[in-house]
Amino acid sequence: MKYCPKNPVSGHLNLSVKIVRIQIVSSEQNHPMLTLDQLISEATALPDTAKAILLDKILESMTEQIDRDVLNEGVQKAQYRIAEIDSGTVQSIPGDVGLAQVRQLLGK
Repeated sequence: MKYCPKNPVSGHLNLSVKIVRIQIVSSEQNHPMLTLDQLISEATALPDTAKAILLDKILESMTEQIDRDVLNEGVQKAQYRIAEIDSGTVQSIPGDVGLAQVRQLLGK
């Protein structure tokens, strides 16, 4: 998170976190629910700070299902891979091309 100086009047930290609300309602209320693809699209469009908050909340909700250390390791690996792509160290390929290559290697 960026350095946030204290407000000289109130003494509180000046946090510049944009609050983003994604409304998901159930079909029982006759409102459309976001599809998983729509939710992913909305989440990936968030600023990094909001993504970190969302990720933390999702991880908290999964602590009973997945070993947190293993999950954190996976998150760190994903962050490393994203940094490689962003820096140009590696080049990404479309998912369908990658799957075709894996299938060819496995002889399927």
